[in-house]
Amino acid sequence: MPPAPKQAYDLLRPEHAICSKNKKDMTTNDNKQKLSAWLLAASLATALCGCSGEITDGNTLPAGKYPMTFTPQVDGLTATRATSDNSWTGNEEVAIQVGDAIKKYTAAPGGNLMVASDDPFYWQNTNDITVNAWYPYSAKKPAAAELKVKADQSQGDGYQASDYLEATAATVTFNAPAVLAFKHRTAKVIVTLQKGEGVADVSGATVKFLNQTGVDGDGTEVIPNTTVTSGAYTALLIPIRIQSQQFIQVTIGTSDDARDYYYTPTDINLEAGKQYSYTITVKKEGLTVAADTSVSWIESDLGSPEATEETPTI
Repeated sequence: MPPAPKQAYDLLRPEHAICSKNKKDMTTNDNKQKLSAWLLAASLATALCGCSGEITDGNTLPAGKYPMTFTPQVDGLTATRATSDNSWTGNEEVAIQVGDAIKKYTAAPGGNLMVASDDPFYWQNTNDITVNAWYPYSAKKPAAAELKVKADQSQGDGYQASDYLEATAATVTFNAPAVLAFKHRTAKVIVTLQKGEGVADVSGATVKFLNQTGVDGDGTEVIPNTTVTSGAYTALLIPIRIQSQQFIQVTIGTSDDARDYYYTPTDINLEAGKQYSYTITVKKEGLTVAADTSVSWIESDLGSPEATEETPTI
């Protein structure tokens, strides 16, 4: 048994104790006092170690004491909802992966992602960690080939339900803001119509995106939304390369007297996380299409504006 610290032992030296009637009792009392002093010192040492140890062993942290919290940042904008237009309504469910473990976190009104159960991720040590995350929540992150967009994005939540986000290999540091930078996995396409020669009105026109992939129901056409961008037709599409195929269909007139116009680009590569804007002038004899490089989602490079005249299919 190791000796007791001197300070504790001095408090219990024999001269401070009540004297025994004989030498044998004094010896016994002396041994008991030494044992008590050692136990007291050991207890004090244990207590001191416990009080000083937020970090108990090197950089190891107490189990279950430091829950992880995360703040989403979508394409450079810190928001309270990771939607296609970087605004939240709350309660969106996001998958967070640390190591092999995947847990469901929910968007809180203040912008943080909070665990959806009573079992959050906890810091186990002060080492940096690598975090992967995706939205919407699923038990496994869908591969690019598994992504699906809604065929009709003009109704209900079809547009929002076509959005996917991911934060890949984000480095998070203990005691520092845990910001997860999400990127969109779809491409956003915006079409604005203008009336040209021989066309009186385009306000009642309909627009479709053709020859698409990853459309619900194994379709190839997507109907855009007309409310997310004022005066424009907006859709979220699976990244695809379109070469000399019909891409945008514009229909003018009523069902009895409708004209269909088609935009067939030479070569367009729709990339994930980029926005593509087209201004289309509808003329009686065809379309004039210009690519607009002034974007608000993520800067995309469409190259020089492309002008194409198409003969309408009636």
